[in-house]
Amino acid sequence: MKVKKTQDSSAKSDPKPPVKSASKPLKDIPLKEMAAGTVLLGRYMLMELIGQGGTSTIYRARDMVAVLESDDEQSHLAVKVVDFESDSDVADNQLMLHEALITRHLAHPNIIKVYDYHREGSVCFVTMELVVGESLLAYLQRTLQNKLSYRHVMLILRPTALALEAAHAQGVIHSDMKPSNILMTDLGDIKVIDFATARTTLEVRENNQQYNRDASFYGYTLAYASPETIADKPATPSDDVFSLACIIYETLSGKHPYDRKPSDSIDASKFKLKKPSEVGFWQWFVLKKALSLKGRKRFQSVRWFVRWFTFLRHFWMYLIIIVVMLIGSIVGTKTLSQYLTAERVQLEKNQKIAQQQEGLEKVIERIRSEEPLLRYQQLQALNGTPTLLRGGALGLLYEDVVVPVLNHVENELKYNKKDISTANIPNFSLLTQQIDHVTVYYPDSFKLLEIKRRLITERTQLIDSLTEQVRKEWIQLDFSPNMATRLNNVNAVLKQLDKNTTVVVPELSVMETYHDEIMTAIERYDYRAVNRLFLFSQRLENAQEFKDQWQSVDERAIHGSQLLINYLDQDIRLNQSYPPIAVEYYMQPVFDRVNKLLSKARTEKSIFSAKEELYKIADRFQISGDSVLYDQAYNKLKQVIEKRITSQKRNRRWRSVDRLTELLKEISIQHEKPLPEASVAEN
Repeated sequence: MKVKKTQDSSAKSDPKPPVKSASKPLKDIPLKEMAAGTVLLGRYMLMELIGQGGTSTIYRARDMVAVLESDDEQSHLAVKVVDFESDSDVADNQLMLHEALITRHLAHPNIIKVYDYHREGSVCFVTMELVVGESLLAYLQRTLQNKLSYRHVMLILRPTALALEAAHAQGVIHSDMKPSNILMTDLGDIKVIDFATARTTLEVRENNQQYNRDASFYGYTLAYASPETIADKPATPSDDVFSLACIIYETLSGKHPYDRKPSDSIDASKFKLKKPSEVGFWQWFVLKKALSLKGRKRFQSVRWFVRWFTFLRHFWMYLIIIVVMLIGSIVGTKTLSQYLTAERVQLEKNQKIAQQQEGLEKVIERIRSEEPLLRYQQLQALNGTPTLLRGGALGLLYEDVVVPVLNHVENELKYNKKDISTANIPNFSLLTQQIDHVTVYYPDSFKLLEIKRRLITERTQLIDSLTEQVRKEWIQLDFSPNMATRLNNVNAVLKQLDKNTTVVVPELSVMETYHDEIMTAIERYDYRAVNRLFLFSQRLENAQEFKDQWQSVDERAIHGSQLLINYLDQDIRLNQSYPPIAVEYYMQPVFDRVNKLLSKARTEKSIFSAKEELYKIADRFQISGDSVLYDQAYNKLKQVIEKRITSQKRNRRWRSVDRLTELLKEISIQHEKPLPEASVAEN
């Protein structure tokens, strides 16, 4: 048998048959075109549409997993799908998620079972128990004068009251009790449904929330909502007492006690309730008390309301029974004592819940007083709190705890990817720890799961990119101090990203190339290449194998290259001392070439060329006059000139003699000329 459609008079619409075609992808199929045979999450097959409202549609479905594990009938369930095309889809999804989280903790035979909340793409739905029957509203509409007999009403009232009592004991207030939310099954059972707008005793809506008085306010139906619910005051059991009293009045009289007007718009001094004929004289006092527009005057529990209402139906009969009980006081004393003991236990339980609520409110305020990014660390104060109270508190703290953490992680992920350094990149480990800590308390938060996925992806991509950068550095092989600095920076970032990351070690061929370059630089007396290669080995961290390559190199080559470069650099020359040993070590090949030229100097032209070469060396390296190598070259040049002068005198070539004599004076002056601010270094 199909479940009959149940809905409020405020949201009437005829169910439409499903469209048979479902060739589009699931995320592109409008809700109202979802065809029979559509499978959600690869598990729930939609069989037929059985109800449709303004923001959701209900299908009979089959759990394909249950089909494999049990008989076919047990695999049937109901699937409630939010209409994601509606303008309020975000609010509707939140209400559905709220219903699932609240109801799946309420285990009672008179409360419909909600299994779980699901999402596939943009389709959000709840799986729940399939109930075959119809709502109290639909049943009333089929009866004469839209009302029921007192006996029939009580058959519905008692199980409904038991369901509400069970919810209240868990700190959950239904807040939207109405005829359409009471289901009457074909087996004669009563089921209370639709906890989408239920509140815990801690929940309060935002003060600036606006509502339409002609429809449901934040999901609440105004015709049955108490003034405190509409005024957004903290939820109490008396809110459901008011709604239940409205239902009893309407089912007994066929009319709403306040003509379906919002209760906060009723002027109690001008509006007079009329007693239904089915209600006894003493019962009317109880029903009026439950219908009071002031919460403090109403019954504070459904149990006491129903007990007094049913008790006073036969007041005189109960009075006689009481008299009889008094006469038999010996027997009755034990029964009365048990009753009082049970009431005392219940009172103590209610007081304990009230104390827990008061303590929880203080914890919430303390958490909110913390710095936004430190609030999540205080959530452990909620441990040990009853499940539903804890769930309500976490719901209230979502914006205060989760949102700041999400915003912080988002901002950290906006780092400059062109400037990668240990100071610039986010601390992925700390961010992941923060997300994991918050997820313990909000395991169903899609945003937390998504941001953690982004963190893992970003971290992995960054590690891969930096590892590739290191490989490219080892391929270029310029062996410069800058290369060492770049490698150090990249390796430091990799270590920060993952402590277990292994530094990329160069291949054996790289070490061979490095050794060959050292040998070549030494053989060529290339002091700049020697200095570059040596500084690379000193600056590169965790690279002892590069330092070991210098153990067999002459210390004069290593130390002299640095002294010579420091002395020759124009910006710091005045602060450096002349390094004779370094000059002599690295200039030996140059002076050998000059001496070779002097040995072959036979003409006046070749003598002048040798002189120019010597001047260039002296000027280039700022050689001091007391340099041994320079002295040797100078003396040899002087001897060559003097020998040539003697030869030219014999040949009477006086002009040549004069030129050579001037050259001799010139080199003598140049040789004795001191360098400015240059003292000889003892190296």
